[in-house]
Amino acid sequence: MTHRGKEFLYAMGMAVVDNACCGAGTWQFLNVPGYIISWKEKNNADGFPVSEVESIRNEDEQREIRERLKVNFPDAQVNFI
Repeated sequence: MTHRGKEFLYAMGMAVVDNACCGAGTWQFLNVPGYIISWKEKNNADGFPVSEVESIRNEDEQREIRERLKVNFPDAQVNFI
């Protein structure tokens, strides 16, 4: 997805919590490592591709990105890592 002309990386996850008395519940989350600087430009020692990202520290940009992601993932928690 892009924001202010830059692509950013996000990964979606889901956890399931089970409770004997009340049944199961789910929790969705999106982790946003940051803006993509380079995509799979090299491999690590195990042969897996490595990308470079720049953390998104600006609170206004985080808020704007969070709002955009909430359109497609309204129930997900958004984390900037």
